[in-house]
Amino acid sequence: MVLGKYTTAAFASAMAVGLCGPAFAVPINLTTDGSSYTQGKVTFTAKDFAPTAGTGVINPFLTIQNNTIEEGYNSGLSNSGFEFDEKRSPGFTRALTFGNLVEDSGFYSLFGDWNEPNGGGKDTLSFLTFDIWADTDGQNNSFGTGAFTADNLLFSLGTQIDTVDFSGGSGQGDMEIKIEKSLFDGIAADSFFMLHVVLGKNCTGSQPNLVCTGYASDGGFEEFATEVKTPLAPVPLPAAGWLLIAGLGGLAAVRRRKRPA
Repeated sequence: MVLGKYTTAAFASAMAVGLCGPAFAVPINLTTDGSSYTQGKVTFTAKDFAPTAGTGVINPFLTIQNNTIEEGYNSGLSNSGFEFDEKRSPGFTRALTFGNLVEDSGFYSLFGDWNEPNGGGKDTLSFLTFDIWADTDGQNNSFGTGAFTADNLLFSLGTQIDTVDFSGGSGQGDMEIKIEKSLFDGIAADSFFMLHVVLGKNCTGSQPNLVCTGYASDGGFEEFATEVKTPLAPVPLPAAGWLLIAGLGGLAAVRRRKRPA
């Protein structure tokens, strides 16, 4: 039997906390703006929000990219050291501590920006794995084995979530993930926050018994961030500047009036 990389990684995570069991039931559909799903202390909400500054709406800490299925985790590794489908170190894939997370009213939020083709069913993709770990050194304890594990698994998604790229490309947010603060009780601020995700379509077995789950990844980068960019405030012109502009305008008007007919 042929096993996809998702199968290996997901089973490793499941066995780490005794969650190994049957395949996913009916997928959760989060393809309309505002639709949400809560598992334990984590809520996933489809959220179509426009950019506020620069070329994108978020400042990523994890960026992954591949066709059909894509996998990755955030770390301080260089581009040449990545073992899955992570991209663009250090600006867009980087190590993160729990102290770097942004709290708001008892919750921490993560934001997702998908970069998939527009329409034709290719704008939909699936979460097959979404695991949050705490770790002392920010490294994959199973490096080089095709699996991912860290020191302390805090959350593991127990179902498939189907999500959508609202804008058909990058630069516009597509999902907000809110995490109750209490999920991180007892975790030191300098411990590493590690997010391990698998998105796309995974197939196991072979014909005539090929079994597939999820919507394939077909486009560019999928990005995860801790916060949305802050809009750039317009720089107010000093009062003297407005007086100068008014004076120049008056001078121009006087010149126009003095022109010979």
